[in-house]
Amino acid sequence: MDNPNATNQFQPSQAPEKTPFYQTTWFILLMMFCCCFPVGLFLMWKYKKFHIGVRIAFTSFFILLFLISFIGGIVNVVGSSKKASTAYSSAYSEDKYADSDYETTEDILAETTQAPAATTPAETAEVILEETTAAITDMTTGYYQDITPGDLLNAYEANQVAADELYKDQNLRLTGVILEIGNDSSNRAYITFESSDTYNITTVQCYFSDSAQIEKLSSLTKGDTITVLGVCGGKFANVFLNDCIIE
Repeated sequence: MDNPNATNQFQPSQAPEKTPFYQTTWFILLMMFCCCFPVGLFLMWKYKKFHIGVRIAFTSFFILLFLISFIGGIVNVVGSSKKASTAYSSAYSEDKYADSDYETTEDILAETTQAPAATTPAETAEVILEETTAAITDMTTGYYQDITPGDLLNAYEANQVAADELYKDQNLRLTGVILEIGNDSSNRAYITFESSDTYNITTVQCYFSDSAQIEKLSSLTKGDTITVLGVCGGKFANVFLNDCIIE
């Protein structure tokens, strides 16, 4: 006789209930470390994942991380505000300085425009002649510092910076013996003075630009002793004087 329970014995067992993905350990860890840690912490406590000590450790770690990020953001905002304020102050100061310069330039231009000017070529030539005559008069009657060519050359050989402070752009009177008379590559007339050191290749060189003074050079020869007035231009190879005249 058939057993009525035989059929029930061979019925397949039901599949176990599937755990929702949001309750799985891997999903909770993914949310905490990669996506949104508050959601991960919530799920961890709700479904009691891990031991209570581990949950407390995870929660403390993420709260500390959040506080550090929050404080760092505040510090960055404050620093950016200070930088922007400093940049604005600098730009305002530069604009104010530029405006001041512009006004000064306008004032100078206005003064120049109001200055009287020659209205005809004849008057212009007369003004130039008067200025040239006055300049030559100042050179012959003004103050000149007396120095020998040797002392001037020695000063520049010892310390060019110090010598420039003493003599450059100053009116000098030099008396010495002519070493050479000639024209340079730009066809400028000049003389050089003898130096006490015969082995020294540098010397004092005096340039003449006035035609009357250049004409006087034609009557001079090497070895003559003369006195020259001129403006010291510093040292470039030789120590040189410009706009010289023979006293």
